[in-house]
Amino acid sequence: MTAFSAVVHEVVELSWKTTAEHVTICPLTGSGLVYCRCLYDLPAFGRTTIEPDQIIASYTGFELSGYWGDARAIRRIAAEVHCPGYRAWFLEDPPAACPDGTALTSAAAAQRFEGGFMIWIAAPDVYYVLYDRDLNVERGQGWSALKSLQRIEGPLALKPGASADNRLRETPLPGRFEPVRGFGLVWRGEVMGTEQVRERLGWAVEEEYAFETVSQCEAGCGPTRDCYLRGPGGGVLHLTGHPHFGAHWEWWDGA
Repeated sequence: MTAFSAVVHEVVELSWKTTAEHVTICPLTGSGLVYCRCLYDLPAFGRTTIEPDQIIASYTGFELSGYWGDARAIRRIAAEVHCPGYRAWFLEDPPAACPDGTALTSAAAAQRFEGGFMIWIAAPDVYYVLYDRDLNVERGQGWSALKSLQRIEGPLALKPGASADNRLRETPLPGRFEPVRGFGLVWRGEVMGTEQVRERLGWAVEEEYAFETVSQCEAGCGPTRDCYLRGPGGGVLHLTGHPHFGAHWEWWDGA
């Protein structure tokens, strides 16, 4: 017989009593178990407390698994656990995950190109190159709905001879522009790791302009990292990064 309960106040208090050899308890969301917050190798009976900073999503309950050798028994309970109030999203339609901290407001700049656009955020000092295609798919060979993202952290690691005053010895066509300042350094490949940016983006189709942005990231769980950034037109960019598949972006619609 298994007794399992949860009391939710400012913290979550879990208690259980089983005849199992050992126990695992995992939080539940609408999409399933949150494995990176499971509590493993617990004794057959006991109690534990989950502090607010350990909560990384809005939980719908908890699952207890009791183990006897190769045998396993499961007990689920419902519990409404919300993200801590001091970590509120700036989004009107936020994801189920909790943010990893408060939203950060910053000065920013943006510029559109033939093959995407660039954004610079003052705090933290970071450049985003947002391509309009998936760079994992060779041009003309296959198709992908994903759009690649390149993140360059400042201060920029400049190559020998790099300068914001440098310019190409080419004249762009009417309606096209050569980027300047930090965007120009990245675009011309004068920053380490940006050798193909110009080839992939093409010429700018507008002048650089300033705007104010807000950014926030999800509390970490697993290999991916999801962040959200207010774009220059007011829409929200969803930025994802994966160690095997690279970084991508999309416009966030709350889905």
